[in-house]
Amino acid sequence: MIGLEILDATMGATLTASLLTLGGIALPAGNRYAAQSCRQEWMSFANELDATLDLLFQDVMRRVSAQLAEAVAPYSRFVNSEGELLSELQTKTEGAIASAKVLRDQINKGVHRAFVDEGIS
Repeated sequence: MIGLEILDATMGATLTASLLTLGGIALPAGNRYAAQSCRQEWMSFANELDATLDLLFQDVMRRVSAQLAEAVAPYSRFVNSEGELLSELQTKTEGAIASAKVLRDQINKGVHRAFVDEGIS
């Protein structure tokens, strides 16, 4: 009986040592697998969050741009209408200047002719 107990104790010690060795090998491998799995899940969530934030940012930019365009529209219309008015005034002023020059030339010719007719130089 003592032989069987020693055999059982030896087998138990060998089995325990084997299980400890296998556990010592399996535990780091399992930890590595768990870490890789968590890393992949984390990256998946990060990519999804990045895409969602991009869409949200683009939507906000469109709304802000539309609000700015709406807020600036009256001023843009005013500036455009004033620009058209200034363009018309520029055209009229250039025409008036040209007419004044023609009239001045005619007056100068008439005054010069009158001086020549009277003999005044």
